[in-house]
Amino acid sequence: MSFALLSGAALAALPTAQAGPTPRPARPLQFQAFGGGGSVSLEKLRGKAVLVMFFSTDCPHCQQAATRMGPIYEELSEKNVQFLGLAMNPGAEQNLGSFVQKYSVKFPVGLATRQDFAQFAEMSVMERFYYPYFLFVDPKGVVQEEQQGSNRQYFENIEPSIQASIAKLFD
Repeated sequence: MSFALLSGAALAALPTAQAGPTPRPARPLQFQAFGGGGSVSLEKLRGKAVLVMFFSTDCPHCQQAATRMGPIYEELSEKNVQFLGLAMNPGAEQNLGSFVQKYSVKFPVGLATRQDFAQFAEMSVMERFYYPYFLFVDPKGVVQEEQQGSNRQYFENIEPSIQASIAKLFD
């Protein structure tokens, strides 16, 4: 049996993750918020539009997204909208505090495993995906939209993109 290494171009050509179909009921999601924020549960947030971001604390795109999400969150949190962040990288437990402080994260964040992500996104743990990974859950608890870091247009224009995605959750 032999193995071949794939070049960067060949890796980029591989298909990315195919999550479950949308719309679909959101799977249960619960975690301990960093910094003593207590238990966070998607079920307790029913009635609010929720943006769930799975990310890596050492991902430059995730760092930029978190920074740019701060003002959006402050504006939308008064309009029945909640953002949640779940860090999945191996070093997240050690550096989540510095991530929150350095990138001015105001919304609840916690830790998740790849298995947690795969179950919530309804995809195989073996599927390839790009950070950050956003899932938009409407006030009735239904995943209506997903965006992953490979969608450059979405993340380059993150502020109006998030605003539009959240607005659709209230339609």
